[in-house]
Amino acid sequence: MLLESIIVALNMALLFYLIRSSRAIGRRISGLQRSIKENRSDIQRAQRSLLLLQNALNLNVLPALKEKDWNYTLAFTSHAKRFNTLAQFIEQLDGQILKPAKTILTLTRDDLAKLDISTREMTARCGVQILEVEDLGPGKKLIPLLKNQSEPIIVVDDDLILPLDLTLQLMVQHFSYPKAIIASRAHQILRDDAGNIQEFSNWPKNVVEINGPSPQLLPTSGAGTLFPIGALSEKALDENRYQDLAFHTDDLWWYFHARAKGTLIRRIPGERKLEFIENTQEEGLWNTGNKERNDINLRKLISYYGDPQ
Repeated sequence: MLLESIIVALNMALLFYLIRSSRAIGRRISGLQRSIKENRSDIQRAQRSLLLLQNALNLNVLPALKEKDWNYTLAFTSHAKRFNTLAQFIEQLDGQILKPAKTILTLTRDDLAKLDISTREMTARCGVQILEVEDLGPGKKLIPLLKNQSEPIIVVDDDLILPLDLTLQLMVQHFSYPKAIIASRAHQILRDDAGNIQEFSNWPKNVVEINGPSPQLLPTSGAGTLFPIGALSEKALDENRYQDLAFHTDDLWWYFHARAKGTLIRRIPGERKLEFIENTQEEGLWNTGNKERNDINLRKLISYYGDPQ
């Protein structure tokens, strides 16, 4: 049964390959087959992908999907302490089933100066554009790109192992819910009996019971989140305000400005656990202050903008 499921999953992936690039079919399918043989977690990812693609087929949306615009921008950021694993991360981006129209790596001037020649050459080979930006912490992976957004932007974090079909799943959901932010993972915003938002630390994390679109979901952008054009209010571009209210807690910033625009959040169905690239978590935000910082910045954002109903 497992072998049959894998074969069906590969056939499903083949259909979607035809949408973007027939030349890459043989190489990508072979790579996926090798991954399935080598790593049991890849089998589990293929099974999850199969369920999602079967749902799309059961809804008879595949013919319509072929006519859609599959272009999107893939964006991420990094810093000097992560450069030792940056090549590994870029390799897996290059292995995504559904490839982006553009891939953009945002770096500060100081970090860009520390990027070694071999990694620069690799980014060029993989079609990754490097954009020099101001230091906005994790917010710099999206805020600069919102200024001239012309297609959906998918953001990811450079410390994660990503499913090969992540961007495909996000775009399929986008076509079903074109105005919603589409998240791979999300937390549930919890309120007390009076309707007030509770502390971030009390929220149910990585929920699976709610898919949305809903105002109760906070997308965790690093695991893969798609922002359609116009999903955030123009105030999301205010870099100075971001630094004052939400520096290092960009997910809260996106949520407040999504709700200010009336945008809801849709979560890809199914459970997704974070898998980290080895030797990336010593400098991860969760281990360098975000355990406390989320609650601090949540209170600051509510005080300034009010309750994001």
